[in-house]
Amino acid sequence: MKNWVLPVVIVGIAAFYFLSKKKLADRLKVLFRGVKLSGSVLKPKFNLKFGVQNPTGASAKINSLVGQVEANGKIIADVSSFNTQVIDPKKESIYEITAEPYGAGIFKTIKEFVKAGNKIKFVFTGSINVDGIDYPVNTNIAL
Repeated sequence: MKNWVLPVVIVGIAAFYFLSKKKLADRLKVLFRGVKLSGSVLKPKFNLKFGVQNPTGASAKINSLVGQVEANGKIIADVSSFNTQVIDPKKESIYEITAEPYGAGIFKTIKEFVKAGNKIKFVFTGSINVDGIDYPVNTNIAL
């Protein structure tokens, strides 16, 4: 009679684990929180700030964030970060990445565009790996 208890407990724990991952997958949200231009004309950089929201009751761990950044419809940089960071339950955690654009000319063009008072729409498309599961990310910000 006791032979069935252990398999039932294992199945129950596994079901709880997968349901909590499904819940996280349904509710995890990644938002573009800012873009800061830095570096020099010869070595420009973009400091990208993302808000990763975890509305569930369990913490999760970001393993990576990879993708591409566009500015006004043109791809300007590939982005990848493999820094791990914990997302606390029921909070937004800030995840920052530094990206190098494809060419120094892009950096100068964007600076001139901003000085002229025009808005730039930055779009990030890629994926985030949280707790070993990849989630698609498509977010934007206008500056």
